[in-house]
Amino acid sequence: MEKIKEKMISYLQANMAEEVYVEASEYDEETWKLFRKSDEEELGEFRLDETGALNFFTMYEEVECASQPLGMEEIREQAKAFIDMFCPDALHMLHFSCMIDWDETYKFIYDKKDEQLGLFLPNSGVEIDVAKDGHVQQFSSRVEECVVQYPTTIASKETAKSIYIDNLEFELVIAQLNKEQYANGDNMYHLCYAPIDYVMEVEPDGALQTIETYGGFPEKYEAIEKRTVPESELHSIIGLNDQYAKITETIEDEERVEWWSTEKVATDLLDIDDFEGDVIKVGYNKATGELLSVTNVESVQKGRTPLTEKEAKDRALQFLFARYPKANEQFIVQQSHPSHHFIVEEDEELACESEYVFYFQRIYQGVKVDSYLLAIQIGQLSGKIIHFSAHTMEEILVTVEPVISLAEAKDILLEQLEMELTFGKHMEEDLSIYKVSYLPAFPNTSGHIRMIDAITGEAFHMETGIVEEG
Repeated sequence: MEKIKEKMISYLQANMAEEVYVEASEYDEETWKLFRKSDEEELGEFRLDETGALNFFTMYEEVECASQPLGMEEIREQAKAFIDMFCPDALHMLHFSCMIDWDETYKFIYDKKDEQLGLFLPNSGVEIDVAKDGHVQQFSSRVEECVVQYPTTIASKETAKSIYIDNLEFELVIAQLNKEQYANGDNMYHLCYAPIDYVMEVEPDGALQTIETYGGFPEKYEAIEKRTVPESELHSIIGLNDQYAKITETIEDEERVEWWSTEKVATDLLDIDDFEGDVIKVGYNKATGELLSVTNVESVQKGRTPLTEKEAKDRALQFLFARYPKANEQFIVQQSHPSHHFIVEEDEELACESEYVFYFQRIYQGVKVDSYLLAIQIGQLSGKIIHFSAHTMEEILVTVEPVISLAEAKDILLEQLEMELTFGKHMEEDLSIYKVSYLPAFPNTSGHIRMIDAITGEAFHMETGIVEEG
C-alpha cells in the first residue's frame, strides 16, 4: 500500500510540477484522496483492492482543450507507462482492444482473450483515459479470476444472421439526425425506418436473447382521447392555490423560474441558495412565456388516501391538455409498466413522495418523433405534479409518406449486417462468467446502423469515437 502511495505522489509531482500529499478517505478505508500542498485543493482520488493493488484512479479537474497536444503514439506511450508503473504485470497478460477519441481525451482499453476462440473477454482488463497533453485522467482495473464457458456447438454466422433478420422489426419515425450522435448526421429531421430494440443477441444454438431476457419490456403506445382543459386550470392542477405565494423568481438558463410556497418568508431578505422550505418551482420560457418545467419539493403529506394508477393517469392527462390543447394530435401515451412508477410501502420512511410516472411520445401527423418524450410525475398522496420538464417543440417540415418500402429498408440493413461471435460477461455469486453469443455488427461503418432514410435509403450509423481496434 505504501509503495502505491509513494508511486502516486511521485507520478503526480513529476507531471504537475507541484507538491502533492495523500490522506485516507473518511468514508472508505481503501480510498485515498489527493491534495495539492500549496493550497490544499483536492485534486483526485485513488482506490486499492483487497490485495493492495491499484484498481481505480481519477483526477477531478475538468479536461480542457490542450494547447500543445501530443501525437497519438506519444499519448499511447503515456498510457502504457502509467499501467506499467502501477500494474506491472497487466500488459503481459492483456491485449490491446480499442482506442476511443473522447474529444479532449483518448481512452485505451486492454482486455484478456480466451485461449480457445481467441476472442476478447470484455471488462476483464484495464481502461485508461489520457488527456491530449499526456496527463492521465482516469484509470480502472477489472483484472480478476473468471470462468469461460464454451458451448458444445456453435451455429454458423449465416444461420445466426438469418435468425436475427427473421425476428427484426422496424418502425417509421421522424428523427433529428444530429452530428454528435450520428457519424453521417446533418442535424436535420428525416423520415426514417428504425430497427426496434427487441432481439439483443443470438445464442450459439440459435435461441434468441430478447430485451425481456435482460429485465426490459417492449414499449407499446396508445392514442389519447381528446379532452378540453382550460389553460387557466394549470396552476390548480400543478397544486397551487390561494394558500401559496410567489416568494421569488430566478433565471436558470433559458427559463424564468417562479418559486411558490405556503411558508411565510421575508422575500426582501430571502437568500434563495439557503432556502430549505417546501416549495413548488414553475419554469417558463423567458422569450415566449410557455410552461417548460414543474418541480415539487414539498414534504410528504401522510394520512391521505393514495391515488390509484387510473386516477393518477387522469391527473397527468388533465395537465397535458391544459399545457397542450391539441395533445391528442401531438402525443401518444406509453402503456404503463410497474417499472415506470416509484411506489414504496406505507410503513417505509421516505423523504419524498411516492410517484406514478407517465410517458408521452410526441407524434407528427401520426408518426413518432424520435427522442421527444415527456414524463409527467404525479404524487401518489398529494395528486400534484411532482416533476415535469419539456423543451420547445421545434417545427417539423418533412413528408410522412415513405418512398422506399419496409422490405427495401430491411434489405439495406441486411447488406451491411454481420453477426459477430462475442463473449458477454455475467456475474454469478461475485464470480465473472463469460458466455459466447452472436451480436449484430456493422464492419463497414464506425458504429451500428440505427436509421434508414425512408426517402433516399441512406443508412445512418452511430458515432462511436473508436479510432483503432485490436
